[in-house]
Amino acid sequence: MTSEIMLLLLLGAWTAADTTAALQLMVSQPLVAGWIAGAIVGNPAAGLGVGILLQFLWGRCFPLGGSSFPWAGPAATVGAAIAAWAARGEAFSWGRAVFPSAFCLAGALITAWLVGEAGRRVIRRFRDGRDSLVVRAVAAAAAGLPRRLVAINARGGLQDGAAGLALTAAGLATGWVLVRLLGQLPPVSPLPLAAVAFAVGWGQTLEAVAPGRKAWGATTLGVVGVLGWRMLG
Repeated sequence: MTSEIMLLLLLGAWTAADTTAALQLMVSQPLVAGWIAGAIVGNPAAGLGVGILLQFLWGRCFPLGGSSFPWAGPAATVGAAIAAWAARGEAFSWGRAVFPSAFCLAGALITAWLVGEAGRRVIRRFRDGRDSLVVRAVAAAAAGLPRRLVAINARGGLQDGAAGLALTAAGLATGWVLVRLLGQLPPVSPLPLAAVAFAVGWGQTLEAVAPGRKAWGATTLGVVGVLGWRMLG
């Protein structure tokens, strides 16, 4: 358990830095971060399930320019780990993905959302306080001091990583308590909740490319179709 937590904290730090500060290998995308977090816990299919849902919910939130966005990497790490822990008990499969019971899945998604929104505020504070780093980086570049420039950039990346680690730690603690409480409730199939979350994310994506009633009409049809398929199956 201790080794799992340590690896999850490191993953949260990595995904936080990967978002904008370091390399951007896309490991911070919920689908990837969720799958890795689930693998760390020993249940990659459960991590994949939550990663898919969060990818659709946050897939249109791009870390570009001055945009405000939830810190999806640490949030997906937390949500997937909590779901994977909960799925060690009662689990439900949907294709290749696995979900815990509906109450535990809801707890994992709520915790991920809280971490993502807390991360949004942390990112804003970092932006407000990094003017001095930018000035120093520009001065180092103008003076032809590459080592100093690298050190300044590394400092920014380390700040992101440390904040991601702290958010992951707080999220894991909160989610663990929440899921322990919710896990005492009778197990209920999570598939309707997963279908609704999937369809809401789908609707948000459609809204971005085809604004208006058409997007949400297609979303409604998607919800009805997925739920009907599950009931008939």
